[in-house]
Amino acid sequence: MAALTLLTICVSLWAYAVVQELRQHYSYTYRSAQIGRWSSLAVFVISLLAESKLRRYLLVGAVGLFFFFAISIGDLP
Repeated sequence: MAALTLLTICVSLWAYAVVQELRQHYSYTYRSAQIGRWSSLAVFVISLLAESKLRRYLLVGAVGLFFFFAISIGDLP
């Protein structure tokens, strides 16, 4: 349950980052990007301990968020 709650918070942070990226006011160095990277890693670690029914979806969400915050910022049109 903790992983799902943290993933939901990370998705809201992702939505904020996407809006700022579309306005072209976002960077890897911003505090919210740093929080996004670290919290997605935390979701990944917590997801490893989740029950098997949710584990796959939580891991996919955590990896996707990490790749967005770590690699693809700046790639949105």
